[in-house]
Amino acid sequence: MTNVNYDSIDDYDDLSTHDQYQRALDAGMDGEKALRSISPRSRDNARSPMQWSSDKYAGFSETTPWLQPNTNYHEVNVEQQRTNPASILNYYKKMIQLRKQKEYRSVLVNGEFSPLYETVENVVAYQRTGNG
Repeated sequence: MTNVNYDSIDDYDDLSTHDQYQRALDAGMDGEKALRSISPRSRDNARSPMQWSSDKYAGFSETTPWLQPNTNYHEVNVEQQRTNPASILNYYKKMIQLRKQKEYRSVLVNGEFSPLYETVENVVAYQRTGNG
């Protein structure tokens, strides 16, 4: 799932987000710019309904949830991830299986962490090394 991008401050439930929005307006920002500035840091990003499918309300509920699902739920959802071998969901499943294997558990849990490609934008990469 990605951060939500609601079109109105009224779509956000988080009081801190509303406060940040108001402070941005008080500082002279126009409403659209203020909304864009609060969106990446809103706690509602982690509170939006789980996107299970492309069904109504992202398959989360049959009734209107407390927050609207992210508008991208038609493309980004568990149902879509299950069928894509290269999805993040399937990547995590593979990593969990590796972690359960005795020969990899130690390095994945306790191995030395070395960041890679630190200057490449939008890439999080690292190496774990251990005994053998």
